[in-house]
Amino acid sequence: MQKTPLTPEQLEDCKRLNAIFKSVKGSLGLSQESLGHMLGISQGAVSQILTGKNQINLDKAELFAKILGVPVEAFSPTLAAKINRLAQSASSDTFEYAGILKPGRTPVTGEAVLGVNGMIEFLKEHHGWLNIHSTDPDAFVLLVRGDSLWPRVKSGEFLVIEPNTPIEPGDDVLVELVSGEQLLRQVSLIREDEYQFVSLAGDNRPLTTQSAQIKSVQFIAAIVKKSRYTKN
Repeated sequence: MQKTPLTPEQLEDCKRLNAIFKSVKGSLGLSQESLGHMLGISQGAVSQILTGKNQINLDKAELFAKILGVPVEAFSPTLAAKINRLAQSASSDTFEYAGILKPGRTPVTGEAVLGVNGMIEFLKEHHGWLNIHSTDPDAFVLLVRGDSLWPRVKSGEFLVIEPNTPIEPGDDVLVELVSGEQLLRQVSLIREDEYQFVSLAGDNRPLTTQSAQIKSVQFIAAIVKKSRYTKN
């Protein structure tokens, strides 16, 4: 799989972040190496972000802002708006959604059982609709059973999958391998020739997989409770 290039907006975010870093690193006694240590990433990964090779993900945006002493909107108005939306939705226990809620329905297409290390096995087709909007015309929903990813994903909840949404580090994803295996993971690193994934439950080691072994990596846009499910 080829690495998705940054959009012009993402490149501008990186440029603004780099300018802020350069302006405050002296007074804060920061270097790329020390900044990386505080972020939990390598100096090389910091450089990749500041030079626009890799985009700024949501989790790291908040850490960058805290370390550099600026609001997120100072370098990324888009990520700042996304953080605000997530904060508003977090007060509701109905669903967790990485985006703007709009009226609409998304089809439920299957039921899957959660196994060890985030592996999933599709059991059967499952019909119905989830009362949640997606801007991806190919979006679909899976009903999941099992407790291996508890409390992140609970048995009986629904996953909204958006195949056409670009993937970035920090995203929850449905991974399909060329071998046919499928698993639920979080992306921690994307390189041209490989991906690194971590468990959604945070209970096992990272999994580094060559891009040639991956058939698809699809964005999980929402984890939704059954109250939004309808059969018709």
